[in-house]
Amino acid sequence: MSHLHEDLTAIRDLRGHSSQDIATKTRIPSTVIREIEAGILFNQPDSQRTYVRSFVRNYAKALKIDDVDIVRALDTFYSEGGYDGSLRDKYIEGKTAEEIEKKAIITSTLGALDEFTRPDPTRKHNQTTPPPPDLTDVNWSGIRASSFTIPVRLLAIGAAAIVVIAVLVSAVMTKGFGLFSGEPEPVVEQVIPPTPAPVLVTPDTTAVAVPGDTTSVNMVQAPLPETLSILIYAAYDRLEPVRVQTDFSTDVYPYWIERGTAMRFEFKDQISIRGAFPRFVVLFNGHLIPDKESFLVGGNTITLRRSYFESQTAFRTAAPDSIPGLPVPKRIVERPIFRP
Repeated sequence: MSHLHEDLTAIRDLRGHSSQDIATKTRIPSTVIREIEAGILFNQPDSQRTYVRSFVRNYAKALKIDDVDIVRALDTFYSEGGYDGSLRDKYIEGKTAEEIEKKAIITSTLGALDEFTRPDPTRKHNQTTPPPPDLTDVNWSGIRASSFTIPVRLLAIGAAAIVVIAVLVSAVMTKGFGLFSGEPEPVVEQVIPPTPAPVLVTPDTTAVAVPGDTTSVNMVQAPLPETLSILIYAAYDRLEPVRVQTDFSTDVYPYWIERGTAMRFEFKDQISIRGAFPRFVVLFNGHLIPDKESFLVGGNTITLRRSYFESQTAFRTAAPDSIPGLPVPKRIVERPIFRP
């Protein structure tokens, strides 16, 4: 008995698409595409079923699977009987990729389906492709007459080209355009003044310029970018779930993060995190944010602001090779984008 995620993957392979092709076409994160094809996404809790169905329907749409068929397959998957293999029967068994493409064209248009009446996708309003002309309709006398005009046109073009070349040569020989003038033009040497060595200043120290020294005294600490990002790292246990709200959206979304996985979230000025905060740590630019409990604004909600990261110059240095007292995340994933 086939599984829904296996049939979807088989249809994608039959179409000749890769997982990245589907991610690019649907704008679904690559991690979600992999979870669909591995069957992991279908094991989400009932509260996430709406989002799962939305992802799977967009995935199926990119494969030209009828929406009615994928909805029926999802309904049977979540029923007591389970998935019945309907997609395999209709889109895989005994069909080649050309037959599936032809069926997609047939089901989306009307009319006869012979070689010359099938709708032409390059034409508008489903106009049909006209048949080739009958040889008896060709004006052979007109073709013979027009063939004599071709040499005449070539001669005219050649004569015009000769006249243009003659005019250019005459202009060069008389005025010279600077090539044959009596006196050579003076050569002006451009003197480029030396560029002084830059003096780089950090926000917290004063740089001292040393005469004749071309190196800077201090390294510049780059200012924070307009969009910031943090990593919520499920270091101690699975987060089921953690809820995050940023100033990019007023909605609060839940996220399930497996132990050992870090998920990236972007914000501009403020981000709020609600959940079992003893189970996770927060990283900014690879640095561990200490005492995250000091940012509590409620029973289990912490709020981080841009002003805090701007006041801590250590966060603008290079990321350390390791996290004190913790293993590095096994993988880092991007925040899933929920679509209704």
